[in-house]
Amino acid sequence: MEDTDKKPIHLGLLIPKEKKKKIKLPERIADLCLKENIKITEVDIHGDLESQGPFDVFFHKVVDIHKDGLSLEETENLIQKTVEYSKRHPEMVVVDDFEVVIKLMKRQYQVEILNQCSMTVDGVSVYVPTTVEIPGNTALDVCRELIERSGIKFPILAKPLASCLDGAHDMKIIFSDEKLFDLPVPCLLQEFCNHGGVIYKVFVIGDRVSMCERPSIQNIDCDPNQPSLVFDTRNVSKTGRAFIPELHGTDPNARAWLSGEENPNMLNKTVIQAIVERLSKVTRFRMYGFDILKDLEGNYALVDLNHFPGYSGISDETFKRDVVNMIKSCAGL
Repeated sequence: MEDTDKKPIHLGLLIPKEKKKKIKLPERIADLCLKENIKITEVDIHGDLESQGPFDVFFHKVVDIHKDGLSLEETENLIQKTVEYSKRHPEMVVVDDFEVVIKLMKRQYQVEILNQCSMTVDGVSVYVPTTVEIPGNTALDVCRELIERSGIKFPILAKPLASCLDGAHDMKIIFSDEKLFDLPVPCLLQEFCNHGGVIYKVFVIGDRVSMCERPSIQNIDCDPNQPSLVFDTRNVSKTGRAFIPELHGTDPNARAWLSGEENPNMLNKTVIQAIVERLSKVTRFRMYGFDILKDLEGNYALVDLNHFPGYSGISDETFKRDVVNMIKSCAGL
């Protein structure tokens, strides 16, 4: 039963329809919020924001609203509308900082943030694989020069510059200089590191850290004659997807993929805590996730950073508990 003796926490929840379907908010936390005296308002971004508030905590995934079928101009206008609303209410705690969230849409900015986590902890080297940005309309000879100057080695992974627009999951592995003719520019090139076909996803909610393992690309040799591999990362690293022999090596559906609750020692906790402390300080995020590849030497390569990921690798009870505790912490409780 709701505790009416204390002032309720007013939570504004702005989650686009497509994201809402996947993460199932506010439904997943509704009962626990009622118990903890948290009043949820699902914010209509198309309506008057002032009349829907005030809010103690404003919880958003506003950069994903383009997935609801809006044009780029409509998306930008609505994001700006929300940013201006937050500026008029500095007393409201925003989860998370609009400026950093918007910048994080660019993969090069992700790399800059992750590079600040380069360190050695407990004998484990944490690093970002060598990366170089290839601007649009870059001539092939200039592209080769940029690659040579960066010191990046083949095979290399080509990623779209934008991390949250259509096509953001479309990747290409290129094995030699001769295969650069069909490079999808603009793009971000990153040196591919063998990692045993496993990617580790680390999730942060407030001061709580969870993790899980997921299928990834098998170890590959750099055969300069091999054709480039084109793929959608969602078909490679999500459980239950079809076996792709040229990428997976072995069928990922033939084994169990564990969570950190099932295997607490899948990654070095001291190292993970050091990374989380650095990322939380730099981004000021309360909800985010990042991906780790454990290379063949046992070191940790940081390859992706996401604000408000799907959290599909942790249990429902853990997610609900951590989110509600984070909301209470934001409200000073």
